Amino acid sequence: MQVLLSNALNIFFQVLYIIIFIRIILSWVSMGREIPGVSEAIYGLTDPFLVPVRKMIQASPINGGYMFDFTAIIVLFILNILNTALQGLIWLF
Repeated sequence: MQVLLSNALNIFFQVLYIIIFIRIILSWVSMGREIPGVSEAIYGLTDPFLVPVRKMIQASPINGGYMFDFTAIIVLFILNILNTALQGLIWLF
């Protein structure tokens, strides 16, 4: 049971990582040329993770109007920590 739950959790986080990387690439490549349906789906799946972090960065004193958006990197880091913690809890019990 632990192996199945651990594998399912890993697959979930891997898919989430891939979707966030696709969003990063779309933001660099599309430059206003949105792909109908695909872009909306990617943004819809990733916004619940990225928007709260982006709001925290904008409200913090480090918000200096940087040209590069570090939100995705921070979210990937947080998701990695969350995945590791949940994996530890699965194998603890």
